[in-house]
Amino acid sequence: MMDLHTFCRGCPMCEVHVHFEGTLEDNQAELIASRNDIKLTRPRILDMRPGFQYSSLQDFLDPYYEACSVLLYENDFRDVAYEFLKKQSAGNVRHTDMFFDPQAHISRTNPRTGRKITFGTVIRGIRKGIKDANRDFGVTCNLVMCILRHLTEKDALECFAQAVPYLKWITALGLDSGERGNPPRKFKRVFALARACGLPVRAHAGEEGPAAYIWQTLKVLKGTIIDHGVACVDDEALMVYLRDNQIPLTMCSLSSLRLRVINTLAQYPVGRLLLFGLLVTLNSDDPAYFGGYLKDVLIATAEAQNLTIHDIYKLARNSWLASYCTDAQKSAGIADLDDFYKLALTPALTAVA
Repeated sequence: MMDLHTFCRGCPMCEVHVHFEGTLEDNQAELIASRNDIKLTRPRILDMRPGFQYSSLQDFLDPYYEACSVLLYENDFRDVAYEFLKKQSAGNVRHTDMFFDPQAHISRTNPRTGRKITFGTVIRGIRKGIKDANRDFGVTCNLVMCILRHLTEKDALECFAQAVPYLKWITALGLDSGERGNPPRKFKRVFALARACGLPVRAHAGEEGPAAYIWQTLKVLKGTIIDHGVACVDDEALMVYLRDNQIPLTMCSLSSLRLRVINTLAQYPVGRLLLFGLLVTLNSDDPAYFGGYLKDVLIATAEAQNLTIHDIYKLARNSWLASYCTDAQKSAGIADLDDFYKLALTPALTAVA
C-alpha cells in the first residue's frame, strides 16, 4: 500500500484558491525589480522563517502589495504566471483557478514611463503566461478577478468597467483583502453587474470575518463558492446549508496558521467539515508567503490531523468538483484520480521464491 506522502505528492488534482500576486517568490521579485530599476525595501525572506506568524492580515498585506510594485510590463506578469504554473505541473496540479487583483496594479504609475499601468497590461501578461505554460506543460488555468474590499464601492465599479473588454478571459468575480469592517454586502452592486454579464461570483468570507459574512456571500452576492469559510463552524445551520447544497469551501490551512486564525494545524476544521459531508478543498492561498505549495499543504495538514489516504482522495476529488474546469476535464481528472487511488490501495506484490 502506498504511503501517505507518496499519495499526496502524486495524486492528480486542481487548486481552486491561490492568488497570482501571492506566487511571486523573493528571487523572482528581485530579478524583476533589477531589470525594472526598482529597489525593494522589505526583505521578505524574514517572513519565511519556520514558525513565523504575521500579527494580522494587514501585516501580511503590506509587504504583499509592495512586492507587486516590481510588476510594470506585460512580460513581468507573464513570467510570474508561467513560473508558478511550471511548479503546479511538477506537483501534478493539472488545473488552477487563480485569483488576480487588478486594483493592486492599475492604481500604480510606471516610474519609467510616468504612465498608469493598465488593466490590459495586467491581464494580457498573465494570459500569456497561462498560454505558454499550457503549451509547455499541459496545465490549464482560469482567472478569477478579485475586488479589493478595503477600497470603496466606487473603486470596484470603476475597475469592473475596465474589465468589461476582457471578460472573455475572466471566469468569475471574487472578493478578497481584509474582511474586518468590509462586509460582502458593501459590493452588492458590482456583483450584480458581474452576474448580469454571466459571471459566477464568490467571496473570501469567514476567515477574519464572522459566519454572517458567509451568509451575505450566499444570500446577498449570490455566491456559489465560499473562499476560506472557517467561521462556518460557529453556525450549525450554516454548516447544514453548505452541506445540503454542496457549496464548495476553498480552505487554506497554512495561511490560516500564519495569519493566527488558528494556533496549530490540528485546530483547523477541515477534517471535521470533511466528516460532516461538506465539499471542502485544501489550497495554498499565497504560497510565496505561507511556506508551502498545494502538496506541501496537504502533507502538513494530513500529518497534523492524522488524515488518511481516503481523506486526501476526497479532498482531491472535491478539488475537481469545485473547479471551473469543463465537464470533460472534470470527468477525465476524476477518472485518473480514481485509478491512482486504486493503485495506492493495492498491496505490494510479494516475490515468489
